[in-house]
Amino acid sequence: MKPQNTERDCKKFTEIKQIDMDVIKSIAGKLGLSYAFGTWKEVEYELNRQKEYPILVELLPVRGTFILKYESVKDSPEVTLLFMDIDQKTTDSEKTSEIVERMKLKALDFIRAINEMGDYETIDETTLEYYTIVKPTAKCTSGIEISLKLTPVIAVCL
Repeated sequence: MKPQNTERDCKKFTEIKQIDMDVIKSIAGKLGLSYAFGTWKEVEYELNRQKEYPILVELLPVRGTFILKYESVKDSPEVTLLFMDIDQKTTDSEKTSEIVERMKLKALDFIRAINEMGDYETIDETTLEYYTIVKPTAKCTSGIEISLKLTPVIAVCL
């Protein structure tokens, strides 16, 4: 016999998706980062007009996983996050390297904050790749890109 979902263990899908964005934005603020969300094209525009750096940019997820169990589902998007700061249009690789190292620490602080919340499955015992980014746009920005699976602890009703 399948267990029945109740209101207390099953939330509406739209509620969960808004919470995801709000959580990421809130953690960004606590880490002293500005926040932006969008597609790559929108992000390019945002990085050029952004006044407050460093910034955490959440890209529109391009893929994810549905975890189906009984009459509920967990949406586990692969969230791509950019941790960026201004590089003052220098060609100084030491300065760029310092920014990249600082943004790595911000990314690790972000993961720690997600884990401490308890709303998502713990991000641990994994190998997490990052990519170094140097964007020579109107404002030269440097930082890192990481992708995470954010799987909520609570399922949503089907």
